[in-house]
Amino acid sequence: MTRLVLQEVHHRYGAQEVLRGVSLNVGASEVVCLLGPSGAGKTTVLRVAAGLEPVQAGVVAIDGTVVARPGRQLPPEQRRIGMVFQDYALFPHLTVAGNVEFGLRGPAKLRRQRVQALLERVGLAALTDRYPHTLSGGQQQRVALARALAREPAVVLLDEPFASLDATLREQVRDETLALLREAGVAVLLVTHDANEAMAAGDRIALLQAGRIEQDASPETLYRHPVSRAAATALGRVNVVPGIITAGHVHSRLGSWPVARSAGAVELLVRPEQLIVQPEAGGGVGSRPGALCWRPPAGAGARARGWSLPVGVDADPARAWSAGRAGLSARGGGHPPGRTCRAGRGSRSPSCWRRAGLSQ
Repeated sequence: MTRLVLQEVHHRYGAQEVLRGVSLNVGASEVVCLLGPSGAGKTTVLRVAAGLEPVQAGVVAIDGTVVARPGRQLPPEQRRIGMVFQDYALFPHLTVAGNVEFGLRGPAKLRRQRVQALLERVGLAALTDRYPHTLSGGQQQRVALARALAREPAVVLLDEPFASLDATLREQVRDETLALLREAGVAVLLVTHDANEAMAAGDRIALLQAGRIEQDASPETLYRHPVSRAAATALGRVNVVPGIITAGHVHSRLGSWPVARSAGAVELLVRPEQLIVQPEAGGGVGSRPGALCWRPPAGAGARARGWSLPVGVDADPARAWSAGRAGLSARGGGHPPGRTCRAGRGSRSPSCWRRAGLSQ
């Protein structure tokens, strides 16, 4: 069941067009991560969906009911939407129970029962009378979540709610939060600029670039089958290698592969794990063209003959990374310093784009 729909939504702040025809949907118990760089329009999408910004063009619907279109704007409190912000926005003068109860209607006894049930659900039943400043970051986040669920929303909007937590706590709190939301059957739209978080948390990722949805797909599809260079680079490091297609094959310094494309110049986008760093048999440093020299983490880099590829190594001795725009990133095998290596191709073919326009 689709619970949240945005269809061809446009929005401007003065002369600046921030959203340019955004369309996406989120189903019940589904987590969709809205991923994009700062300034892409992620928070504006949430504000439009929540009713904090008017829809200037397009449609917003919740559970099949249109809640926003030009000339019709249902107020936020009537949209069955809950929100959790990055700073949680808890009322400092209210207790944990008071924060969760805020906004509830009906008899006091029923409100108290609802609050108690929610606090038990998020594991805070023993902290009912505590104030926000006495809670840890993870506890404050759970109070904000309980408040968002208090009015039984159809949709919960999360605006980078885990960003302020330390790395150790972030993953645990995120997983517990999303499990509760999935169990409740709500649709979740999670804004993040962290590709790793989007890959770990989302059932789907909607990649937002300059106010447009570049690609909307599962994390695996987005990683393995990006529709553009922008989509490919959004989820991690890639190597850009020039190539040319002739007679149904693309030819490059990494080898040749069959492709179902017309002839012409292209760019290959190759993930690091598609390249394998292997030692040359009996080779010394720089002994053969194409040699990729393994250097210790403290090294400034090395040049590989033939390719002229600057190579650096990060703190993980099992990986070799590029140290410049001309370099290639590759997975290594923990070879000793000074050992001559070669870069082989992994089992999966790289993505291929036309140079002009970079369209797939």
